[in-house]
Amino acid sequence: MSRSEELFHKAVFLENRHRFAEAAFYYEELAKEEHVTLDMLYALMKYFHRIGNFQKVLQVAKEALEKGAFPLGAFPGT
Repeated sequence: MSRSEELFHKAVFLENRHRFAEAAFYYEELAKEEHVTLDMLYALMKYFHRIGNFQKVLQVAKEALEKGAFPLGAFPGT
């Protein structure tokens, strides 16, 4: 398992258990990684939106668009 996959799984695991402060550490580390999947980018986008870092949301969204697309239902009204 790659470092980015490991960080992603830990972040989601902790977030699903409402341990947001702990998950934040792993999301921040994941954001520094070079090789991330669309699923990881989508999770990062949701995380940064939740904490109000809209500049980072735009940056991650741009990277996701360059890699492919967003999952169906990623935006309201889709």
